[in-house]
Amino acid sequence: MTMLQRIAFISLATLLPACFGEAPPPAALAPTEPAPTGCPKDTKLTEGQCVRFVVARKLDCSGGARRVGDRCVFDTGNIVMTAEPPSDSSKPADDEPSALPDPRPFKETPRSMAVLVSEIQGLERLIAATPRTGADRPALIFRAANDYSEMAVRASTERAAAQARKDKTAEAKFHAQASAARKRAIALFTSLRQDSPTFEKPDEVLYYLAIELAASGNADAMRAALTELVEKHPESALAEDAREALAR
Repeated sequence: MTMLQRIAFISLATLLPACFGEAPPPAALAPTEPAPTGCPKDTKLTEGQCVRFVVARKLDCSGGARRVGDRCVFDTGNIVMTAEPPSDSSKPADDEPSALPDPRPFKETPRSMAVLVSEIQGLERLIAATPRTGADRPALIFRAANDYSEMAVRASTERAAAQARKDKTAEAKFHAQASAARKRAIALFTSLRQDSPTFEKPDEVLYYLAIELAASGNADAMRAALTELVEKHPESALAEDAREALAR
């Protein structure tokens, strides 16, 4: 074998592993963002944050968190907030049934809290990752808003059960959960009302917003939403219920 042949052979032997050898080790690949680790036990993802729904005056920062004002901050950076303490009334406004008929199927048979939390976490991540002008964003917000409404129904159901067995701690917990979930539903429906005028279900947005406002005790805002529904969407299947509610 001549010197030129030997050089050619060595060069080929060097190149072959690079072309056909094993894939580069993971360290050589472009780094990827870690998958979300989820929220600590007994907390719920709300507005991109891990929330422990407790009565403010009984704030518990156990479980590896440190107290900062009225919040518990975990080392991961997730923030666990408190809800407003319940009123002294035996029937808080946000647990009162809405005077409006609710056609959504979960009204009678809400899913379990675990299923709702898991679905809402996924939706919140998708909403956060979707551009404000994204075509899918309104539909994601609408779905999340309804899930929060369902969560409020489930929490109110659990609260009633706790009240029946005279479990004051659980009753306060579920009251806070219902209040926080309903507040988030109102915020999401309101954002659709204001920012997505071309969304395909504007009548449902207004009607379901009115339901949550009524359940929260905000009668004036409820009537404003129903009036807008009747004026802008008089042919909607929900308009008749809206008219009846406004006539009362």
